[in-house]
Parts: sequence; C-alpha cells; structure tokens
Amino acid sequence: MSTIDVERELHALADTVEWAATPDIAGRLSAQIAPVVPRRRRGVGWRLSWVHVALAAVLTLAVVVAAVPPVRAALERALGIAARERIERVDQVPRAPRLDLGRAVTLAEARRISERAIAIPRSLGAPDGIRLGGELPGGTVALLYGTDTILTEIPSGGVFALKALGPGARVTQVRVGNARGYWIASGPRALVLLGAEGRPRRVRSALPGSGVLLWDRRGVALRLETRLSLSAALEIAESIP
Repeated sequence: MSTIDVERELHALADTVEWAATPDIAGRLSAQIAPVVPRRRRGVGWRLSWVHVALAAVLTLAVVVAAVPPVRAALERALGIAARERIERVDQVPRAPRLDLGRAVTLAEARRISERAIAIPRSLGAPDGIRLGGELPGGTVALLYGTDTILTEIPSGGVFALKALGPGARVTQVRVGNARGYWIASGPRALVLLGAEGRPRRVRSALPGSGVLLWDRRGVALRLETRLSLSAALEIAESIP
C-alpha cells in the first residue's frame, strides 16, 4: 500500500484538512531559467542547448512536485520500519482513544498462552501488571510498570501497524544491542492498526507525555512506551536477557 493511499485513509479517519493555496512557484521559476535556444549549425553547441532545456524541464518538474503539499508530504513521509510498525509522517494526527491491551493475566498464564518465554527487563524486575491480547496481534503480551512505562512484546509476522507522526515529532535512529531501532520522542503521534491489504482499520492514541522505543529482538517485536528519557529507555531495553 502506498504512502499516498495511507494518507488518504488517515484523512478519512480524521477531520478534513484544507490545504492552503499553492503559489505558482514553478511558473515564475521556469520563466527565469528557461534558456533561449539560438539558431545555429547542428553540432556540439546545438546538443548542449537541448541538454540545458532538458535540465530546465527536470528542475521545473521538481519544483512543481515540491510545491504541491500532499505530494511534498508523501516524499518526506517514509522513515523506516521497526517492531512491525511502519513509521511515517502525517500532516494531522487523528484524535483517538487509548489502545486496549487486553485482559489481566499472571506471568505463568501469559507464558502458557503465548507459548514462548516472556522477556523481563533486569533493570525493572517483575511488572506491576500483565495484559494479554487486546487490539494487538494474537499472542501479544504487555508488561505494565506503574503508570509511566509499558513494554509490549509482539510475535513475529508482517507489519501490523502504522506509527503516524505529526508535525514536530522527533525521531532518532538508535542501536539496541546489535539491532537497529527508533526512538520517537514525546509529541503528536498515533498508532494506526492495519487490516486486510494494509488498510487502516482503527486509530489509537499514545500514552500521554511518553516517547516510544521500537526494535526487534530474536523474532519478537518490542515497543517500550515510557515517560522516561531515551537513555533510560535504552538502559531498560539492553537489560532484557
């Protein structure tokens, strides 16, 4: 599914966005840079003149594309994929309720139902609560630490969600052990759950005032949503055995 298709679906879920009128930048610029091709004997000079014309046409097209807000936004949109979430820029973050993390379970029950070991960060110890299922893919386990930190472990598979980042949301590429990850600082963002053929089916909001660390580890997608700093989040992530 293309980024433009995703953008169209997001705008359908959010309020209508009215684009500001686009100035005729391309027309003014092309008038200034378009070369005059003099009559001359066909040869090297003639060929060079048409090279200049072609370059001017390409530059004019680039200006036209960049001057159209939806296209310009799409060109800047794709940032990467981590923890089975595609990270993209959007012009408006839809308002939405919080994500349902599922029912409360014990650690033993979570291990039995998910049929895998649950990674407990050494730096945090035993969680205050555990949630299983909810709106995330089957077998997802969420470890709750107070009201400030949630570590979610999602089984391997394809991309299941789009992380929609609004204007001003800062993204930093990081390393968690040998894995590449992304830290998204506190700011406007939403989680767009994807359904069949990658189409958005539901939008959920972030934990207020939190950042999120996304990375993959041994076939499991991990997302650490926390009000702590990036350095603290990395310390937690690297303490997972």
